[in-house]
Amino acid sequence: MENFSIIIPARLASTRFPKKIICDIFGLPMIEHVRRRALLIRGIKDVIVATCDEEIFKIVQKYEGHVVMTSPDHINGTHRIAEAAKQVDSENIILLQGDEPC
Repeated sequence: MENFSIIIPARLASTRFPKKIICDIFGLPMIEHVRRRALLIRGIKDVIVATCDEEIFKIVQKYEGHVVMTSPDHINGTHRIAEAAKQVDSENIILLQGDEPC
């Protein structure tokens, strides 16, 4: 699986629960819990958060994560992943939802 990367789409504009992606869960933002879980998968080349929000970008950087900025105009996470994948040196991309920390 060394040619697999995980990209996690993340944005603040959740309709039902705004800013849920950075909601504190036991002292860490939700996105950081998700990112750290992804890092536990053996054989993954990289874990990248793809976001259009500066606040998320700074949070991921704070925890020394790999993060890329994307357009705010994407209609869903799949489109955000497609843009981010162009910046990633990997043959295979796994989309991991940023709001599922478990």
